[in-house]
Amino acid sequence: IQPFGSLAPIAVGVSMIFEVPARMSDEDAAAYLIAAHTAFHATVRRGNVSQGEHVAVLGAAGGLGSAIVQMCVARGARTIALVGSEEKARLCRELGAEAVNHSTHDVPAALRGLTGGRGVDVIMDPVQGEMGATIRSALAVGGRHVVCGHAGGLVPHDPSFYLYNQSLIGADLGGYTRDEMQRMHREAQTAITAWMDAGAYRPIVGRVVGFGDVPGALQDLAERRTAGRTVVRIPRGSRAAGV
Repeated sequence: IQPFGSLAPIAVGVSMIFEVPARMSDEDAAAYLIAAHTAFHATVRRGNVSQGEHVAVLGAAGGLGSAIVQMCVARGARTIALVGSEEKARLCRELGAEAVNHSTHDVPAALRGLTGGRGVDVIMDPVQGEMGATIRSALAVGGRHVVCGHAGGLVPHDPSFYLYNQSLIGADLGGYTRDEMQRMHREAQTAITAWMDAGAYRPIVGRVVGFGDVPGALQDLAERRTAGRTVVRIPRGSRAAGV
């Protein structure tokens, strides 16, 4: 269901509902749509991530980040996942990325080392905050910093971008007309379904919890102890909701 709402009943227009593939569980379906379609918008439409590019992904083990990682890999980019633990690094390596643990490494130095000193072509950033500001020094001349979230707070605009012919790009599934949104979601669904059929994409469900465990799950999310999406199993039947 798209666009917004979780942990509660919601009524939406039929144009924003997509049939769940037979192979997909309720939990995977709950974790899928918002993360996948947002990642497609950021990676493909706005970021134009291309084969052979070096791409750094912040928050790479999260629900949105893990979707971005898979799409960058599917498009042939050399994908570098930035994570905060070895467990999260293992997940991202399983998805086809290299991984840098920002809790133990100097991230800009590590990225320059992995790119022969040149820096990355694209930063995919659903985090911003201190890490989003720090990583800019590892963006190559002519590079693109795609901002698609602000889990770590907003990054102030850096006026030095123009000196290096860099682009700061916003990516959000908002501000479009209803007709544009319908077209964009259909386009995304077609492309992502093809990736799933090819084994190149899957929703990442880190945990499934009961409704009574939601406060603890949200606390874990706030303290960065989760990977992928946390799915809440709501009582009365087989419905599930993604967090």
